[in-house]
Amino acid sequence: MPMEETRYLMERYQSQMRESGGQSEQAPPMEEVRKNLEERARRQVQATLLVEKIAEREKIEVEDKDIQERVDQLARAAGERAKNVREFYSREDARDELRSQIVFDRTLGFLLEKANVKDVDPPPSKVDDESKNS
Repeated sequence: MPMEETRYLMERYQSQMRESGGQSEQAPPMEEVRKNLEERARRQVQATLLVEKIAEREKIEVEDKDIQERVDQLARAAGERAKNVREFYSREDARDELRSQIVFDRTLGFLLEKANVKDVDPPPSKVDDESKNS
């Protein structure tokens, strides 16, 4: 799974590079990019698995009517392309992916609702310390 996510992130990165006019001299080497994206992919997969486990444990589920409501929202937002959106989400795999996304969103909402957030001052940065010593 992390390899698939890494491949997806690499494809997105390369697409963005093409759209921005290609490889610049300031861009890091592809091997360095791949290594960074592998770590990012690993963290994303871990986070997804954790959220899925929490959703399972908390019995966060999505019914067919919830999926249809989301499809309707997406179709309204698509305007002239509403028909294309509805056709896309008539496919079972697309509906399954949408179901997963809704469960993920609801689980994150659940976690944020239960979170006990405290404001704290950030630790002083090394830059601040160095500027004081100059």
